[in-house]
Amino acid sequence: MMSFTSDNAYKMIVDEEKETRSSEQNRKMWAMLGEIADQLQINGQSFDKDRWKAIMLHAWGEQVEFLPTLDGTSFFPYGHQTSKLSTKKMSSFLEFIIAEGTQRGVKFADDPANHAR
Repeated sequence: MMSFTSDNAYKMIVDEEKETRSSEQNRKMWAMLGEIADQLQINGQSFDKDRWKAIMLHAWGEQVEFLPTLDGTSFFPYGHQTSKLSTKKMSSFLEFIIAEGTQRGVKFADDPANHAR
């Protein structure tokens, strides 16, 4: 039997990073990315929700790897996966999307300021 009063030191680690993003967080992300896709352009160019997701993840600092095509003539990005983010990191990413979108003039439907009269 082990005693916690002995000369041994014990460390308990609580890993909150194991729980991945919730389905509610995922729905919110796609809704906001849809609103951004409808309202925002970069250099006059529009992008769909998937591309905005990649743009936002890159701006947030998420790492991406570029892989070669089979014919070796170009590269494509790999690694923009929010499904692997923890709930804490996903919350941070959602806050980043809101801040970036708001700063660039996006009006989010669930923003209480947009419902004030």
